[in-house]
Amino acid sequence: MALRRTVDGVRRYAELRGHLGPPAEPLKRPGPPCRWCALRDDCVEGQEYLSQADDHR
Repeated sequence: MALRRTVDGVRRYAELRGHLGPPAEPLKRPGPPCRWCALRDDCVEGQEYLSQADDHR
């Protein structure tokens, strides 16, 4: 299981960097770590997630 995650991570890194073809667009996956993300002020998806999470408290 850990080996599979590592291989998947290396493959995704290579895709993002353009080593396997044209560089891929990074996917945004909003979640709890958005609270500490340095990009949250400019990330619409992260702001929406945080807004919805605060509404459910």
